[in-house]
Amino acid sequence: MEKENLANRSGYLILMLALMFFLGLVLNSCVKDNLDFDKLAKTQWNPELAIPLVTAHLSMDDIIKQADTDILSVGADNFITLVYQDQLISVSAKDAIQIPVQSFNYAFQSDTTIPLVPNGTTLTLPADTNQVVFDMGPNNQVDSVFYNSGTFSIQFSSTFQQDLTINLVIPNARLNGVPFSQTINLTYTGSTPTTSNVTFNIDDYLIDLSNGGTTFNTMEVVYTVTITGTGNGVSNTDAITIDGSFSNLDFQAMYGYIDVSSLSSSPDTVDMALFDAASGFGQFTLVNPSVHIIMSSSIGVETNASFNILQGINTNAGTSLDL
Repeated sequence: MEKENLANRSGYLILMLALMFFLGLVLNSCVKDNLDFDKLAKTQWNPELAIPLVTAHLSMDDIIKQADTDILSVGADNFITLVYQDQLISVSAKDAIQIPVQSFNYAFQSDTTIPLVPNGTTLTLPADTNQVVFDMGPNNQVDSVFYNSGTFSIQFSSTFQQDLTINLVIPNARLNGVPFSQTINLTYTGSTPTTSNVTFNIDDYLIDLSNGGTTFNTMEVVYTVTITGTGNGVSNTDAITIDGSFSNLDFQAMYGYIDVSSLSSSPDTVDMALFDAASGFGQFTLVNPSVHIIMSSSIGVETNASFNILQGINTNAGTSLDL
C-alpha cells in the first residue's frame, strides 16, 4: 500500500515540475518580446515642458535710472517731475536784419565858365559832398556798421571836354583807421560822354552812418575833381553824373536802434515722447503744471516776445486743450 502511494506522489510531483517548466518557457517568451530593442527604437516621444526662464523685480527707481535725465527729474522730496524742452526759434542777427542793395546817384556840376584851358594846364574844382542815405529797413536807425564783406560799384559819365581826375573819399568809412579813398581817371577822347565803371570791396570796413553823431543811416561821400586842359573851354553846364551802389553786404556788427518787431516764428510743438509706446486707454494727470520760457539774445538790443496761442494736443485722438 505504501508503495502504491509513493508511486502516486512521484507521478504528481513530476506533473507539477512539467507544468512549471512549461509556464517558465511562456513567461520568458513574453519578457523577451516586451524588451525587443528594435521595437523600442521605433517609439516616438513628444514631451512638452513649461518651466520659468527668468524672474525679475522692477521698481520705479529702476525705471527712473534707465530714463532720459532730461525728461525725468527727481527732487529732494522724491517728487518726480516730467520736463520737456525744445527750441522754438533761433534767428541770427544776419537773418533777422538783412541790408538790401543801397543805390544812389549824384550830379557834380562845374558851375563855372572858363573859355579856354590850355593843354596840360591843371585846375582843381571845389570839392563837392554827397549825403548818401542808406535804407536799413523799417524803423531802423543805424549809427554804424562793421562789414565782413561788401561791394561798392560806381559809374561816372562826364560831359567835360577835358581829362579829369576824380578823388573819391568816404571820410567815415575806415579800414584799420584809414578812410576809404580812391582815384578815378576819365580821359577825353574827342567826344562826350566820357565814362568809367569801377568796383571796390569794402571788406572789414567800419562805416559811421551818424555823420559825427548828428544823424543816422547817412554816409558822406566827398568828390574832388581836377581838370587837365586839352585846349577846350569849360562850360558851367558841364557835369559828371555818378551812379553808385553797395551790394552783397554782410555785416559783423551793427549799432543803433534796431526794430525786430516783425520777427515771428512758425507754429511748433514739444513732443512728450514718454507716451509714444502707450496703447489703449489711460489717464495722465498733471499736478501744478507750469511752462517756463527762456529767451536769450546776443544781438544787443531790447527784445520782447508774445504768444498768440498755447495748447496741449492729443495726437491719437486729434483733440486739443488750451493751456
